[in-house]
Amino acid sequence: LLKLNNIEEIVNNIEEIADLIPIAYKKKLENRVKEILDNVEIDENRLAQEIAIISDKASVDEEITRLRSHLNQMRITFEEGSQIGRKLDFIIQEMNREANTIASKSNDVKMTNHVINIKNLIEKIREQVQEIIDSRRGQGKYDGKGRLAMIQQNLDFVESIETEVNGFDLFLNQI
Repeated sequence: LLKLNNIEEIVNNIEEIADLIPIAYKKKLENRVKEILDNVEIDENRLAQEIAIISDKASVDEEITRLRSHLNQMRITFEEGSQIGRKLDFIIQEMNREANTIASKSNDVKMTNHVINIKNLIEKIREQVQEIIDSRRGQGKYDGKGRLAMIQQNLDFVESIETEVNGFDLFLNQI
C-alpha cells in the first residue's frame, strides 16, 4: 500500500505539471512566432486556436483519472484478500498502459521523470504480485519469511526513490 501511496503522490505532481503545460506552450509558441515573423502582427485568435488544439492532444487528464481509479481498485482488491493475484496482475497492466500514454503525450522532462518513477514502482508491485501467484502454485522462491524480507527490501528501495524524487523536486523548485 505504501507503493500505491507513492504512485498517487507522483500522479498529483504530474497533474500539477500538466496544468502548466498549455501556459508554457503558449509562451514558447508566441516567442517562436515573433522570432520567425519578426515585426509581423500575430493574430491572437489563431494563436489561441493552435494552443487549444495542442493542449487537447497533450492533455493527460483522462489518463490521470484512470490511473487514480486503478490505484483505488488495487486498494479495494488488497482488502478483499484471497485469490487476488490475477486481478492485481490485470490492474497493474492497466496502470502501465496509463503511465505509457502519459509518457507518450509528455514533452516535459519533469513529467517524464515522474512517469519513470511510477513505472518503476509499478514494476516492483508487479514482481510482488507475481511472487504471490507463484507461491500459491508452489513455485515461489520465497517462503513466508523470505517473502517478508523481499517486501521489506522493496519498501526500503521505494523510500530511497521517494527521497530522491523529493530532493529532485526541491532542486527544481529552487531553479
